[in-house]
Amino acid sequence: KYILVAFYYALGGMGWFDSMNWLSDEHICFWMGIECSAMEGSLVKSITLPMNNLDGTLEKVEKELSFLKNFRELILNDNWISGHFPRGLGGVGKEGGLDSAFRINVSNNRM
Repeated sequence: KYILVAFYYALGGMGWFDSMNWLSDEHICFWMGIECSAMEGSLVKSITLPMNNLDGTLEKVEKELSFLKNFRELILNDNWISGHFPRGLGGVGKEGGLDSAFRINVSNNRM
């Protein structure tokens, strides 16, 4: 939960168009835009928040997001995210290259 709370604050969660259940007592798998892996219980599988007025930088939560063990997808297109895409994200495979099973969409931001 800490990782997602850090994500919320780093990307201006108070100004999001839809932040249903974020920071609530609801299980994180019921927070808007969060998908969890059914096979792995409550491990965060994806964060999908396109066109939701996210404003900030991913660098602020790069370390935290890297701790999500089953993380496969980051869809944040059409927001106000600035900076550059953190090298620590993107699903690094066994050979040290980009894991092709990791899906990323950060288009139409200020990156």
